[in-house]
Amino acid sequence: LWLPRAPDAQPSKAGKGEATPVIDDADRPKLRILLADDHPGVRATTAAMLQDAGHDVVQASGGAEVLAILEERSDCCRGLVSDYAMPAISGVEVVRRARALRPGLPGIIITGYADTDSIANRPADTIVLAKPFTPDQLNNAVHVAYRRMERTAPRAVVNG
Repeated sequence: LWLPRAPDAQPSKAGKGEATPVIDDADRPKLRILLADDHPGVRATTAAMLQDAGHDVVQASGGAEVLAILEERSDCCRGLVSDYAMPAISGVEVVRRARALRPGLPGIIITGYADTDSIANRPADTIVLAKPFTPDQLNNAVHVAYRRMERTAPRAVVNG
């Protein structure tokens, strides 16, 4: 049985119908990512994808753990990837509370829900990445989120 080869993976949707721009590998800094997922297997797989892309990953089993990590050391990471559907605290609430502790923290919600509009109440500049996703789609989303927050972060004023 011969089947035609599938085209290369297309960039994932960033919600509301807009395509996530593809970023050249040379422009991708290696980041420390805080990853939250209540399912150990999914968390391990997602962490492995991020590590394979050169990122350092701090793992948390849920929202409360993410917030404890950030309260202990707010500079622990440069990005947050959180599952949407977790017990006690949803991914949207995790991003919202994390940004209260660390304003400007880039955020990505990963979800198995087909309708990303159901996550419309997410904080501004939070990317929604639908499961299943490829390693390239995840890595691209991390860098798009990082670049968005980098552009909107207040700049220090230097005298002289």
